[in-house]
Amino acid sequence: MRRIDAGLIAGVALAVAMPGCASPVFSADILGKKPDVVSRPLSDVPNATAIGTRIWVPDLDEGFVPQGLAYIGGQLALSAYRSADPKQGRGPCRLFLLSPATGAVAQRLGLPETCGHAGGVAALADGRLVVADTHSLYVVSGGRVTATVALKGKLRGSFADSDGHALWIGAYDRSGGTLWRIPPEALARAEIDESAATKTLPIPPRVQGLAFDRKGGAWLTVSGSRDGALLRIDPDGGRVLATYAMPAGIEDIAVDDRGLIWAVSESGSIRWSAWSTNFPLVFAIDPARLH
Repeated sequence: MRRIDAGLIAGVALAVAMPGCASPVFSADILGKKPDVVSRPLSDVPNATAIGTRIWVPDLDEGFVPQGLAYIGGQLALSAYRSADPKQGRGPCRLFLLSPATGAVAQRLGLPETCGHAGGVAALADGRLVVADTHSLYVVSGGRVTATVALKGKLRGSFADSDGHALWIGAYDRSGGTLWRIPPEALARAEIDESAATKTLPIPPRVQGLAFDRKGGAWLTVSGSRDGALLRIDPDGGRVLATYAMPAGIEDIAVDDRGLIWAVSESGSIRWSAWSTNFPLVFAIDPARLH
């Protein structure tokens, strides 16, 4: 497996389909290599008119389930864990860099054995990536993991993003979770707990992803096996300002230099192949076209 070369980090863009569309979406419309495990047509999904380029999620045939997403230096960094069993929520983790022009995987990086879910990825201002796992943060620089930070106390790494200054991590919870703002200097420690956070925000139930846009706004995703949504929130207080329907199984999100919101869905992975929604794609959303 090749390691990520920091000098190769470069650009991506993506798409979807909508309820009521007359015809299904086929692989000719999608960048990247179509996985052998995808045998049914892709599902019609909400807000298809807001979606642009689509890319097949890589390594689905190996059982990887996509989770985290970040935009860095023109490319997308995508994290995933391996499981084909609906009852198994942890497995070996992998980090990918995706090419925007072809959908091809530019690089792959295997994460430490302690990683089991890789729920989020954040791109820091200094060029480092942080992969958030439930109880650990993995700092990636120069194509390798350079540090592991244990999450203690109430901290959880279900998803992550950077606001351009600090790292934010969040906890998935069926009753309502929490966001914590973590200053970059805290990543020099071997472990941190909630006392390291400089800000804490309450968030809705079932949050799966987080992204900050270039205008100072913030976005969350919520999802399950039957539904998905993109939420625009007040980054100061966490209040939900708008809600937009999305594919079931939507996970993490990221915002590129043009303001497009990138997203990934875990529906259609081997682990979740029994779901009615089949949409194992990375895709870009134009927020101006959401309704």
